[in-house]
Amino acid sequence: IKYSIPDESNVKLNIYNSLGEHVTELVNGIQASGNYQVTWNATDFASGIYFYNLEVSDMQNHNLFKGSRKIVLVK
Repeated sequence: IKYSIPDESNVKLNIYNSLGEHVTELVNGIQASGNYQVTWNATDFASGIYFYNLEVSDMQNHNLFKGSRKIVLVK
């Protein structure tokens, strides 16, 4: 999962199953501006449809970005 943040921000990246249940947290903390790539180790999860939710809260201006995308896990 690749993402970019323009300014230092509090970043949360979570994975949810198709029922909307939280299954894992990949990122939760303050990150400097830049480009990031996070790998989800899904060896303990069944094949299926999952969603990741990215939430970025800018430390300076208190702007908030939320976005979700679908992931299809095939084993």
